[in-house]
Amino acid sequence: MKKLSVYICTWNVGNSEPISDADFHKLLELKDDNPYDLYAIGLQEIPTGATETAKSFVSYDEWAKALFEFLSQHGYYMIESVRLQGMSLSVFARLSHLPFVRFVKTSYERTGFGGWGNKGGVAVSTWIYGEKICFVNTHLAAHLSNDDDRVENFHQVIEGIDFDDTATIMSHDACFWLGDTNFRIDDITRDDIIHSVDAKKCQKLFECDQLKKHQKKDKLLGEFQEEEITFSPTYKYDVGTSTFDTSEKQRKPAWTDRILLRINPDYLHMISMDLKKEKSQDSSSYIAQVKGSYKSHPQFTTSDHKPVTAVYNLNVGKEQSQLVSVETVGKWEIDEPGFLAVSYSFGMHKDSSDYLALYEWNLTDFRSHITWIYVPESEDPDKITETKICQYEFVSTSDVDPDKLYCVGYYSNKMNCLLALSKPFKFLPSSKNAETPKIEKN
Repeated sequence: MKKLSVYICTWNVGNSEPISDADFHKLLELKDDNPYDLYAIGLQEIPTGATETAKSFVSYDEWAKALFEFLSQHGYYMIESVRLQGMSLSVFARLSHLPFVRFVKTSYERTGFGGWGNKGGVAVSTWIYGEKICFVNTHLAAHLSNDDDRVENFHQVIEGIDFDDTATIMSHDACFWLGDTNFRIDDITRDDIIHSVDAKKCQKLFECDQLKKHQKKDKLLGEFQEEEITFSPTYKYDVGTSTFDTSEKQRKPAWTDRILLRINPDYLHMISMDLKKEKSQDSSSYIAQVKGSYKSHPQFTTSDHKPVTAVYNLNVGKEQSQLVSVETVGKWEIDEPGFLAVSYSFGMHKDSSDYLALYEWNLTDFRSHITWIYVPESEDPDKITETKICQYEFVSTSDVDPDKLYCVGYYSNKMNCLLALSKPFKFLPSSKNAETPKIEKN
């Protein structure tokens, strides 16, 4: 049994620019001892001007770039990132988990005026040590009286998103729903809400919370479970302060920003049956929120929303073996071909679009390669039935720095992810007389 810690963050950034590395360190609660295994970071209202929107078609948004540049310095790589207008969702894992994060896909669903996509949802689906996990970031309809529209938006996103017709949100073992839900507080005045928050007597507020009320009536909403809220409303604040809205509109404070979890009933049943055989612990402990981890971060004042985070423990028990390994052979020199030994294990499915790519060692994501080659075709069947080692010649390159560390990764087209990285190495100056190294083949 392996326990993975999953750190979830949602933040409506209010069209602000990315925060500093020091602030990312605080927001993501980065730690050297017992670091989190996965991060899922959902943002709303990232800048969407003409320039930013045009760049988004060929590159990541500025927040995603800032996140992967920061986290890559601390042993994480970006599994995937997806954007829809002002919404983005980026999922990261520690490099040690890279061979066991597979079948990565993204999707989105537009809602909002005219289906333009200013509201809706973005999602990332992946298999992590064999468990099918989905992360969904939503931004639902605004304004106090539009709670029915929000419920409709939610259904559009959850029921409308699919991943290349291979999975839906509801087919996953577990789904994390995060975002600016925009659900407000009914029937209580602004002054009374603030008075209750200051007095830390919020039970009546929760009874009038629109999301909680609709969860009692709507079956789909009710399947997503939320832990106890112990923090102040996350909206709306005067920018630059932790003071509730003092503008002319004086909007009522509300818990608009939420994190919930749905565990597939079939998955729970399967776990329960396994546990009965093992006479082991309660099935709820397989995916559970860490007590006291659901909180806001009021010290961040660049937006009219406060970020919200939560930590979950995900216990994975399915035995997994590495499908591919990559080793550099001999010394690699600038402007000279390099040589690789790629080991394929039983169960690996090769594809003609698989490729080998050169990366800087602080890997940010699979797209940030320096150069690459398709895995050379062979007469062997695509499905590997026994361990096999192949030697490949890699393309020469001059676009490297002899003082930096590099690695080579194997990308699987069928699984939409990197499956292996070589150990880090440095390039040597070209000697122009390098000989092809020899390796033993199985």
